[in-house]
Amino acid sequence: MVYNILIKKRGKLRGYVPNIGHKHIQKIEKYLTPEERNYWWRMNHNIISTKRTEHKYKRDKNGNLTTPQCPVCKTAVETKEHYNYECPQLATFRQNIATLAQSKDFTRDTWMLQSTTTDPKTTILIAKARWVFHCERCNIDHHSSKRLHQQIVLQRTKKRMTTVPPDINTILNPPKKPAKPKKIPPIRPTNQHTT
Repeated sequence: MVYNILIKKRGKLRGYVPNIGHKHIQKIEKYLTPEERNYWWRMNHNIISTKRTEHKYKRDKNGNLTTPQCPVCKTAVETKEHYNYECPQLATFRQNIATLAQSKDFTRDTWMLQSTTTDPKTTILIAKARWVFHCERCNIDHHSSKRLHQQIVLQRTKKRMTTVPPDINTILNPPKKPAKPKKIPPIRPTNQHTT
C-alpha cells in the first residue's frame, strides 16, 4: 500500500518513468515484509549505499575512513555493479537460488527484477533472497559476523519462502477463461400490417 502511494507521488514528477522492477514489486508486495519492500524501493531507485560511496564520508571508530572493499568477498571495491551482480560470493549464492528456481543461472536483468519474462514465484524468491543476502552483508560490515555462510543464507531464504503459497503462479496469473460466445438475439419476424 505504502509502496503504491510512493510510486504515485513519484509518478507526478515530470519526466519520471517507473522501471519494470516497480511493476514486479507491486504484483508481489503482499508476499513481502515491510523491510523487504523498503529494500526494493531503495533498489529500484538506486539508493543502496555501497562501500565505494561510504568510503568518501564514513569513518570507523578510530576516525579513519572506511575501506571501499566489499565486506563479503574482500577482494574488490564494492561498486553498484559489484554489489548487484559481480561479487563472487553473490554469484555462488545466485547459482544456489537459481537451482531452487530450477534454472541454470539468472541474467543480470532477472536478478535485478528488470526482466519481463520472470514468473511470480521466481520473482518472490529473488526478492527475498536479495534481502537476506543484503542483511548478511550488513552483519559482516557491522562485525556481527566474520564471513558469509552460504548454507545459512540459503536456509534463511527457504524459510522466508514458506510464507508463499505453492500455487502462487496461478494466484497471480490465473489462467484466462475462454471468451464466452456472444449471444446473438434471434431474428423475430415482423408483423407488417397493411391497411
